[in-house]
Amino acid sequence: MPSVCVKVKAVILLVTSALPLSACRQQQSIVTDYHVDVDLLRTEEVSISDYFRDVDVIPLEAIDSAYLNVSCLSTYLVVEDKLIVLDRAENSIKLFNLDGKWCGTLSKKGRGPGEYAMLTDVDYNKERRSVDILDASGKILSYSIESGFPFIRELDIPYQMKGLANFKSTQTGYYLFSGYDSFVLRYWEPGSDGLFDVAGIPMVEQNRRAGYKTTGSPFYVFDEDIYYTDGPTGQVFRLVGKDALPHLSWDLGRFSFKSKLVDANKTGSSINELKRASNTMAGPFSAIRETPSFVFANVLFMGRGVNIYYDKLSDSVHLFTRTQEGLVFSPGVVCEKFMYFLVPPEIAGQVVPEEKLCFTNQDANYMLIKYSI
Repeated sequence: MPSVCVKVKAVILLVTSALPLSACRQQQSIVTDYHVDVDLLRTEEVSISDYFRDVDVIPLEAIDSAYLNVSCLSTYLVVEDKLIVLDRAENSIKLFNLDGKWCGTLSKKGRGPGEYAMLTDVDYNKERRSVDILDASGKILSYSIESGFPFIRELDIPYQMKGLANFKSTQTGYYLFSGYDSFVLRYWEPGSDGLFDVAGIPMVEQNRRAGYKTTGSPFYVFDEDIYYTDGPTGQVFRLVGKDALPHLSWDLGRFSFKSKLVDANKTGSSINELKRASNTMAGPFSAIRETPSFVFANVLFMGRGVNIYYDKLSDSVHLFTRTQEGLVFSPGVVCEKFMYFLVPPEIAGQVVPEEKLCFTNQDANYMLIKYSI
């Protein structure tokens, strides 16, 4: 079994407090599908049962080939009947069935055909039923999700974006995100000669000035549409081809993000710097998740993560840090009628009620928390 990292809590705070970013000053006149006013000083005492019908714990199989580590916390997907986890430390992808059983590891590092140099992101392509991998060298490789992960194709991105960090597949192409290139988001259809700038999103300058180092993806999927989140402000855009359509904006009053308060020459901030800055302005936003009835978001404020629950049906807002049960919550990933959150065994007792925990030995692997929506 791999050694246990004693700084797991700090890493989880960094992951859930400093996820996907992009950037620039927002225009207040933009019309969105949802405009949400949030008073961050009015947190409530809520029960996890106020939002979810049930909470279950799925222990992941505890065998040598299946163990996860701290690098696995920031990038994972739940699609169809699989949990897909990017393991940056091992430069591999681990797959589990949703009963927790390990079903294989995709590990094809190398310089030859069908091999990758360094994984930066992973996605699931529904059209081909493939695991798509973004390689830092500027390639996208696709592997079948079937046993042995047969190689499908390799695509060379026609323009090498600086700091290419995340991507999202569509029926016809890919969205490519970089926090450090001249334009933050581009769209590419394989077979075409170049990349297209996505119109309508904030430019990259604010992201650089904000200095927030992101470890996760700025994309999420809802109702088969792809959405993009601007980290400093939390504004959400629906992506349609080469256009980004304003979808959701937050008004945090005097705690809204102010780019003038951030050093434009800095390219990175520590978690402690982010905490201090959050006393004046909330941010960054992380892990925004959406269903037909609600939006969950987590934002760093006064040095801690605050959960915002927006009920789209009643147009009401609720805020909390911990639940009445004394549990920590952070939005995971949504698949069908469930939300999933991956946690290490060391802190599982802080996330789910004690009676739900089902491991008894210290060699336990990570756990998948399953919230019934």
